[in-house]
Amino acid sequence: MALTPFYKYYPQEPKANLEWRLRCRDRAMSDLHFRHALYDACMTDVLFWMAFACWSVEPRAKVKIRPFVPWPHQEEVFIAMDKAIDDAAEQERSIDVLLDKSRAQGGTFGYLWIDLRRWLRDRMFSAGYVTRNEMLVDSATDNNTLFWKLAWGINRLPFWLMPAGFDMKKHRSLSNHTLLNPANGSTLVGYAAGQDVGAGGRATVFTCDEFGSRDFISGGKDASVMEELHDVTNCVAGGVLVLTDYGPMPIEKVELFHRVWDGNMWVSHDGSVYQGEQKTIPAYGIRLTRDHRVLTTKGWKHAGIAGFDREEIRLPEDCKRLDGRRSIASASSPRTEAVYDLLNCGPRRAFTVIDNHGLPLLIHNCIRLVSARYADSGVFHEACEDPDSNGLHLILDWKDNPHHAKYAYSVRDGKPRARDPDDQAAVDAYHKENPDLRRRLERKGFKYEGVVRSPWYDMRCLRPTSTPRLIASQLDRNPRGAVGKVFPTDLLDRTKREKCKAPVWQGTPVFDSETLALKGLLQRDDGPLKLWFRPGPDYSVPIGPFTFGCDIAMGSDGAYASNSVCSGIDDRTGEQVLEYTIKGMPAIKFARNVVGLAKWCHNAYLGWEDSGMAAPFAKEILEVLYYANVYYREVAEIGQRKQTRKAGWWNGKDEHKADLFERMALAMEVDEYIVRSADLVRECGEYEWEDGKIIHVPTKNHGAQERAHGDRCIAAGVAWLLYSKGQELISLDSDDETGQTPQYGSFLWREKQERTRVEGGSPAFGISDVVNT
Repeated sequence: MALTPFYKYYPQEPKANLEWRLRCRDRAMSDLHFRHALYDACMTDVLFWMAFACWSVEPRAKVKIRPFVPWPHQEEVFIAMDKAIDDAAEQERSIDVLLDKSRAQGGTFGYLWIDLRRWLRDRMFSAGYVTRNEMLVDSATDNNTLFWKLAWGINRLPFWLMPAGFDMKKHRSLSNHTLLNPANGSTLVGYAAGQDVGAGGRATVFTCDEFGSRDFISGGKDASVMEELHDVTNCVAGGVLVLTDYGPMPIEKVELFHRVWDGNMWVSHDGSVYQGEQKTIPAYGIRLTRDHRVLTTKGWKHAGIAGFDREEIRLPEDCKRLDGRRSIASASSPRTEAVYDLLNCGPRRAFTVIDNHGLPLLIHNCIRLVSARYADSGVFHEACEDPDSNGLHLILDWKDNPHHAKYAYSVRDGKPRARDPDDQAAVDAYHKENPDLRRRLERKGFKYEGVVRSPWYDMRCLRPTSTPRLIASQLDRNPRGAVGKVFPTDLLDRTKREKCKAPVWQGTPVFDSETLALKGLLQRDDGPLKLWFRPGPDYSVPIGPFTFGCDIAMGSDGAYASNSVCSGIDDRTGEQVLEYTIKGMPAIKFARNVVGLAKWCHNAYLGWEDSGMAAPFAKEILEVLYYANVYYREVAEIGQRKQTRKAGWWNGKDEHKADLFERMALAMEVDEYIVRSADLVRECGEYEWEDGKIIHVPTKNHGAQERAHGDRCIAAGVAWLLYSKGQELISLDSDDETGQTPQYGSFLWREKQERTRVEGGSPAFGISDVVNT
């Protein structure tokens, strides 16, 4: 069946398509009528346009430049994305599009070529692109940037498809990230998260690229971008009552400390904003602008479209009735009046108002979001998971890709079964050629049986840096669905074999009870302190600097009590040089011993897991001992846009722990983090995914509470997190362009040379240690 008007006229097989393109272009050079017919087909049919005029580039492939012929699983997705632009114009409202995709499914090229066609065709069309950082917006040479792809695609068009008077050197601005069509005034504009997105005015369509990535989610960039793209015409008349946790109140009087009801829960917001004098209409018992959206029995509908029944709204338990409160009665005709809106109302961007009959009504604050599922949090993930989400939810899954899903299979009772019975012989041959496939996958932590796999999917799993969580999020679109080991078994085996060593010294440290200065080291085989350097004269240590991470357990000494742990890294080498592990010690006593160790190691940079058990530990360090070299994280204040600082690493969700462990595992893989403790490696192997959660196996078996478990793995992960962030800052601060590079031969230069990373494996001493002797 023909999906589009000219769908049947182009070959879909790449080689045949390329030959067809060449024939068409040759004929168009001499046949003006044929050229016009090709032009009209491209401007009428989005799939024909892609199959005739668009390309893709894959630098890692053997054939790097290929005709962009939409795969079957892409066709309806691209048609729907293109149609959404027309629907938004016809209905005079914005339509959100969620493109929920596996990696490597052509989503980026897809939306770029959709917009490029409209840039060529539609008068005053404007597309804005938001990336997670400025390096991904535009570059004259980097093919990973969006505007490099656009410029590359334009340069490959036949001359008769190019805009009249267009000059790439004149109409492309690398500094402003723009492409202008001089013939019709259309523009393509790029932004980085954190810039003033959309400052140049409204766009026909905004696209947020890889909106589910951690770079977007960290620091709330995704929420900030959505606020900047907020459609300011979605407004409510002054006097309309908003349901808050302090009761119904006029929208103009809602303050930041009030929470509003989004239909499911109380949520924070970024305040009531006056939007000037605008024309309002009476709809659903209140006055609001025509393009505002309300929740109806047929989903979210824009207020100017009549004929829908409102959806019944569930009220909070303590607000079953509204005691006669109602918004001011609305006049029956349009009028111009003062209007207001609430910004950024929770993940659903919705809040409840009370109409002039005292009944609740849910209304919404209106973007094309394109991404893989990198994490189980953030605006993109919440939108994909929300069954009531406004707009289109489109999916590009690798299992529907004819190339990636070729010879797809699943394993039952040890026997691979092809998804397509006609492929069974090929699947059997594939497994015969790879007899160790199961062992290789399971050693990297992947589940082998009961999941859909293919040779392409297996290849992605077996990449050196792949982990079950990475594959679950980027290919399976399910960051909570990872299964198997958190740390690959082969990585841990290799680390234990090649990196782990017996401690150079083990015993018990003795500190002064008042100053916490180290008074002595009592050597004993079962001591809590392990060192991978030998203390020098007067207990001196290498020059460092050092980074410490801690995990604090409950102060119990029962049979199933867990350890409190401090793990230390030598910043010069990335090598684990210290591990202090003790069971049953109260948090305050543990804090004093950790500070004593930190002071001994040249005032080491100190961080810890911020949890319920850490409160007395943190208070002792910050408010009693006043130890200052401590890690602070940035935290957004509820209801406000500014950031505040809190001590410690926050382990609020499994996602945070998974991210910590994944960073640590990748660092171990590439030898940036050199682990010495065999006990640490053992504990890393005890973490598994189960039903989307990270479970510590001994804890699970003993029936203890997971949140009360402190161990070497968390402490080491925190130490690596702090260390790696410190290295990033050193790299930035020492860049030539910052002016911080010290003059050759100066004291600062000599100090920098002494503190430069050295090869791991030996407890080196510097000149300061010699002087101290």
